[in-house]
Amino acid sequence: MEAAQLPADALPAGWSSGGAGAGDPESAQRKAQQEQQEQERRKQILDQIMTVEARLRLSNIAMVKPDKARRVEEMLIHAATSGKLGGKVTEDQFIQMLEQVSSQMEKKTKVTIKRKTYFDEQDSDDNDDDMM
Repeated sequence: MEAAQLPADALPAGWSSGGAGAGDPESAQRKAQQEQQEQERRKQILDQIMTVEARLRLSNIAMVKPDKARRVEEMLIHAATSGKLGGKVTEDQFIQMLEQVSSQMEKKTKVTIKRKTYFDEQDSDDNDDDMM
């Protein structure tokens, strides 16, 4: 049975019954609208919980490192919704949160060099007496 013959509610979420490659313009428009509403909601929450200076710093960081800014935003929104913030987040508090996120995101690379041994393990002294 093809997807076009299935009822619309039988299809998994995100699948369309229009056939291969056929995109539903209404669903794409709905998705874009939902994303825009989510951005507006985030902006409103952040405006309520941050001072102007902290918000400005966040917007500057978002231009350079959007993934880091997104993590800090999520951290701030979570703290606000769980009631952990006592008032508006100042620039100094924001910098502390930013440092915390930076340390979490920091990639730690460790280089280990293993050297091959070319001599027998029994010949632990390397005085080259056996070569003369």
